[in-house]
Amino acid sequence: MPRKPAAPKKPKAILNRNEVIGLCKRFLKPDEGATRYYDPKTSPMIMYKLIKQYPNREFWLAYQLGFELRSLFWLTGDKGQEKLASDYAVFNLRLKPVEAHVMEDTKVGEDVVVVKRPQTVADLLR
Repeated sequence: MPRKPAAPKKPKAILNRNEVIGLCKRFLKPDEGATRYYDPKTSPMIMYKLIKQYPNREFWLAYQLGFELRSLFWLTGDKGQEKLASDYAVFNLRLKPVEAHVMEDTKVGEDVVVVKRPQTVADLLR
């Protein structure tokens, strides 16, 4: 009997579960009297969705939002997506180094004599 073809291997996750939970805790502020920073069901699910959208591990490990959220759903909204997209673009921006231009001491070309025209009537009469 022929063997079954091997199942395709799943791609390795960008961040493991503990790192995703750490990101949730970093972005969310706890409610008054709450025992947890995040909803254990929806917050990791939203983070995995965002990680799939912006798949750079270093970006997520270094990213600081600058303020705390009550829910990660803000990041899936219009303003959140706009902020994430701009921060992700800045993080991945790689500028080419500027080439230094060397100025030479030798003169190139000929000097041009410019005849100064009179600006006023008094200059014209002189």
